[in-house]
Parts: sequence; structure tokens; C-alpha cells
Amino acid sequence: MTGGLVTVDDPAVLAEQMRAVRAREADLKVQRLLDRAERAAGQDDYDSALDLVDEALELARSSFSAWLLRGRCLIALGEFTEAAKTISVARQQAKDPQGVRLAAALAAECDRAELSTFAAELNQLIGLGLLDKAEQRIRDRLRDQPDHPILQQNLCAVLLLAGNLGEARARAEAGRFEKLLRVISQRECEPKIEAARHALRRRDTRAALDLLNECAGAIGDSEHFVAIRSYAHERATARGSRLIWRVRRKADAEPIDDDTLQWLIEWLVQDELTVGLEALENEDYQGAQRYFEAAEAIDDRCHVVAFLHAVALFRNLFDQFEGKRKPTLDEAHDVLVEAERLAAQAAGDPKVGGPSRDLAGTIRASLDTVREVRKQVARAEAIEACVATFNSLVQRYERAPIRTIEQLNSARASFRALARDVDRLRREGSSEPHEVTALHDLTRAIAQIQQQLNHR
Repeated sequence: MTGGLVTVDDPAVLAEQMRAVRAREADLKVQRLLDRAERAAGQDDYDSALDLVDEALELARSSFSAWLLRGRCLIALGEFTEAAKTISVARQQAKDPQGVRLAAALAAECDRAELSTFAAELNQLIGLGLLDKAEQRIRDRLRDQPDHPILQQNLCAVLLLAGNLGEARARAEAGRFEKLLRVISQRECEPKIEAARHALRRRDTRAALDLLNECAGAIGDSEHFVAIRSYAHERATARGSRLIWRVRRKADAEPIDDDTLQWLIEWLVQDELTVGLEALENEDYQGAQRYFEAAEAIDDRCHVVAFLHAVALFRNLFDQFEGKRKPTLDEAHDVLVEAERLAAQAAGDPKVGGPSRDLAGTIRASLDTVREVRKQVARAEAIEACVATFNSLVQRYERAPIRTIEQLNSARASFRALARDVDRLRREGSSEPHEVTALHDLTRAIAQIQQQLNHR
């Protein structure tokens, strides 16, 4: 907003020209006073410089160089109104075109310095959120200078910040402030862009593209706009929509790079991402999971969501292990597999790739432990099942002794199958002594029964 209010001119050039004029001063005493004033000004002692200039003017009221130097000192002291009056007197005392130009240059410097100070005041008001006061200050100035382009530009900018887009546009068009007009167009399109975002969230790509096309004339070459519309077309194509448009631009189908895609999806699911992160920070891991699942239902390619979802799953699992209702090994296994998949999805992301890889390593270690425990439990259950089968067969034939060849063959087949299962478990090996003993005893008992059956 203040770019036009800050001077970039080198005042040394103007000062040098003023010194050249002063050197031609006829009165030597006046010249000496002005030289001393110049030295004081060079040391930023403008009050002393002003006293010396006023002393010179008492000797020579028509001294053009004295009036110029007085105006310069007043500018430095921030007394712009008095400086403008002084420069006006200097212009009247100018004796040639060069003098007139010098007075005009100093007047321009005064104007720039005053506007720079005014801009600083406006910036302070804006920084404090006092837009109404900033607007009123500009309007007060415009009563005296209604056609001042920089003041008009700054009023336009403040109106834009305040959301008064109608008057901001009217003033920007009148002043032909192209950059501000572009920003105003973007602001005017924001409600439609937001409506398009909601349409994309509910997978209504047709409505989203209709809204975006309404903005194309105003912000069609904006990088973000092109990316959003390309995303909408990509979503429409992915869902097999047959969309026919009267006007299609090359930008509609531009490919989206991964960084832009991540920004787009985060913008799309910002609602779920915000509340999900808040739930995660409050250790509401189940609530966080629901929000991240909702985000993934909109678009499941967001790396940040994938990472945070993996964190929520992993932390919630360990909370459950410490609670009353502990998850089964199968449940823990399934959660860890899903968490590992999500962490791997985000592993290459510039923002969350590092912590995602660390998390994936931790999850894999936990998953290896769960798998080993599952294997041990499955082996123990298999041994228990073999023992139970053995006891069941023995009890059956004790209650109903074998009397026919069919019963004998059936018994032989049952114990033969059981022997194969036990032999497989023994060959797999075990680090648990009680399992080794159980399998050894079971093998011997089965062999004894098989020997008895074979001798019948």
C-alpha cells in the first residue's frame, strides 16, 4: 500500500545543486552563515541550521538559496506545512529557470517526505486493526487534495482491507490501479472459490467447475486458480463424469505436480485437518481417527493426513493396551498394518517425510513383535488342539471299543493324521521347554496306540 509514498530519490543531488546556487550569493556574510547552516544540517543538527538560516534571512530576505535551505531543514524536522510555505517563497525569489526547477524539486521532495510519514502513520493504524481511523485520515487529506493519485491509491487499499469491495473497485477503476484491481478481483471471487471447494468436498465436480468458470475472466491466469480448476477436471475424469463445456482452456487440463496437489488437498480438507489435529493434541485419538478418515473420504492422497492418521492409530492402540479392554493380537496386527501403510504413504513428503519414516520404523518393530507373539500363540494353540484331539480319540475308543474292521481303519486314519500334525510341529521347533516335552510325550503316546492298532 505504501510503495508510492516512499521516496527513492537521492537528496544529495538536490543538496549539491543548492550549494552551487549558494556559492553565487553576493553577500559574503550571508554566504558564511549559510555554509555554517549547511555543515550543521550535514550533522543532522537541523535546529541549529534553521537558526543560522533565519539569521541569514534577516540580512537578505530575498536570498533564494537561504529560502531553499530553510525549506530543506523544515522537511528534515517533519514540519511539512511550514516547509511548503517556505519553498513557495523560494520559488517566488527564483531569478532564472534553474532556480524554478530547484524549488519545484524541493517541493516534490517535501511532498514525498510528508507522504512517507503519513504512510507510516497509516501502517501503524492498520497494524492495530484501526482500519476505520486509517480510512478517515485519508479522506480528510483528500478533501484538500481530491485528485492526489497516491492518496486515492491508499484509500483504495484500505477499503479493500476493510472489505468494502464496491467502492474499492470504483476508485481503482477511476485511478487505473491495475495491481489493486487484480487483488480486488481475487477478493470478489473468494466466495465462489469457497463454494467450489465445498462442491469438490461433496464430489460435485460439475457444480465446482461451473463456479470456477465464472471466475476465469477475473483470475484465470492465477497459479492457484489454474491448479484448483485442473484438480476439479482431474476429479471429474477420475469419476468418469462426461462434462461438456462451451469454452475449454489449455490450462484446464494441465498436470498437477505433487507439491501443488498436496497444497490443494490440504486446502480441500482443512476443516477435518484442523479439528483432527486439535483432537490429536488433546489425546482424543479415536476422535482424531474419525476426522482423518473423513478427510480421506474426500481425497485419500494427502500426506499430512496420512501421517497424522498413522500417529492417531498407533497411539490409540497403545492406549488400549494400557486400558481395561485390551485389543486382540489380530486387532493389533490389523491396526499396525494400516498405520504402517499410512506412514509409508507420507514417507517422501518434504514436510512430514522425516517423522513419517521414523514412525514407520517404530510401527514395523511393533508389528514384528506382534507377529512373533501371534506365531507363538498359534503354535501353542495347535499343540493344545493336538493334545485335545488325542484325548478325545482315546476317550472315544475307551467308551466304544473297536469291534469292526471299519472302526479299526477309522481309528488308524485318525491317529495317523494326528501323528502327522504332531510331527510337523516338532520339526518346526520351539524355544519353550514345556512345548518340546508335550510334543515328545504326545509322539510317544500316539506311537504306542498306533502299534496296538496295527497288531489287531
